Amino acid sequence: MKRLTYARVVAVSALVSQLLIPHNASFATPVSQKLARSSSSITFGVDSPAPVLTMRGDVKTFGGSVVLDPDLNTISDINLSIQLDSARLPPDQMLQNIFLQSVIARLQQRIATFRSTSIDHLSGDDFQAHGTYTWHNKSRRATIPFRLVRTSPLATEIRVLMRGSLTEANTPRELADSAPGASQSAGWAQGKFVFVK
Repeated sequence: MKRLTYARVVAVSALVSQLLIPHNASFATPVSQKLARSSSSITFGVDSPAPVLTMRGDVKTFGGSVVLDPDLNTISDINLSIQLDSARLPPDQMLQNIFLQSVIARLQQRIATFRSTSIDHLSGDDFQAHGTYTWHNKSRRATIPFRLVRTSPLATEIRVLMRGSLTEANTPRELADSAPGASQSAGWAQGKFVFVK
């Protein structure tokens, strides 16, 4: 019987490991990145026949983080938070928009959060994140579409565009009474989120 020399043991171990471990397996550690506020932005708008609802603005205070999966070169987790009462309008719009002033007053110190539970790749750079949206101590399932603009261990950028509209059924009665045409309103919000290590 041939003696198993150290060199033979190493060679056999290497062969076994190649057979047992897939060739495309990787052990890269997920990278956590935090939101770079100075490079990020959230803007919103509402288009409506009711002048009191037509607006353009932005959000001042928000934060978040992502976890980057180096193996797949994509994101495996998204966590966002938005200080709702930090929504702002240009001064000329704010003076005219009594309705928005009352809305922001009701949102004092309230934070909306989104935490992903899974992320699907749609096509190209387009993805959608499924997760939990929480606001005012109430949570519900939500899906957020996003585009992965760039990704690296140093910086990741995603773009989000959400659209919605009011209908006769989901327009609050007090809003319908004070703003005729509110039920024909269409709104959007878009975010540019840059995360860095």
